[in-house]
Amino acid sequence: IINDGEARLLTEQPSLIKAGRIILDYGLKYVVIKKGEHGSMLFSKGGFFSAPAYPLEEDFDPTAAGDTFGGGFFGYLAKQNKKPTDHDLRKAVIYGSVMASFNVEDFSLERMKRLQPAEIETRYKKFKEISEEYDNFYKSILMQGKVPVRDTEVGIWGISVADNVYDLFKKINLQKYKNFL
Repeated sequence: IINDGEARLLTEQPSLIKAGRIILDYGLKYVVIKKGEHGSMLFSKGGFFSAPAYPLEEDFDPTAAGDTFGGGFFGYLAKQNKKPTDHDLRKAVIYGSVMASFNVEDFSLERMKRLQPAEIETRYKKFKEISEEYDNFYKSILMQGKVPVRDTEVGIWGISVADNVYDLFKKINLQKYKNFL
């Protein structure tokens, strides 16, 4: 697990996607790049997974949120008591985000001292609900013949109308995105 600044410094790449791939080429099986309030990215030889940070209206103190992410990530994997699958690693990313979201709610470790296991599971389920709502919205956009496009200069997503969505997906290899749709 490395943060975005460290990844860029280590690889001399401004693109985190390129940086993640370069770090994998050092011989690692997996790389997680933390992006602070913008979430994290998981890289493996066979894929890529990106997740946002858990959305909060306020954060009181971001100190050690990244370390808490790492604790949540590895804590989840340790509880599985087996060699992790790609699915386990993706879930670990979400648990890391959930744990970090609790950490920023109070000064230092104060919130973590009061945290109960049921709160973690509740927030994890809420995170899933939020993601599913987004997925459903995204799918509805695709069904309307619109295609999401990313403005790489400013790093935001927008919507573009395509003449033929099927042909577009054929070009970008729909099979690669089957789990998304």
